[in-house]
Amino acid sequence: MTKVEVVKKKIMVAGFEGGGDLHTLYKSWFNLVDIGDKYWYAAADHHGNRQWKSKMLYSIMRHFMVNAWVLSLFNKESLWIDFRITLASVLVE
Repeated sequence: MTKVEVVKKKIMVAGFEGGGDLHTLYKSWFNLVDIGDKYWYAAADHHGNRQWKSKMLYSIMRHFMVNAWVLSLFNKESLWIDFRITLASVLVE
């Protein structure tokens, strides 16, 4: 019997006890996830983009912006809009 078959048999017989690690982590930080989602959707572009490559690029760029803001909060607390204005000013200079 292969290792995969052993694991499959164990899962079929015993199942999982309790919640999975990912579920437990999500439950512990649920409010933080919702707050992050709020800022994610506030930065979303609301136009009909049907090209998957440009959608992926915009998605990566939004993730970058939100993550950069969160990282900046460790140095100086700022509102989302203020962070974006400051970043734009620095990039233009």
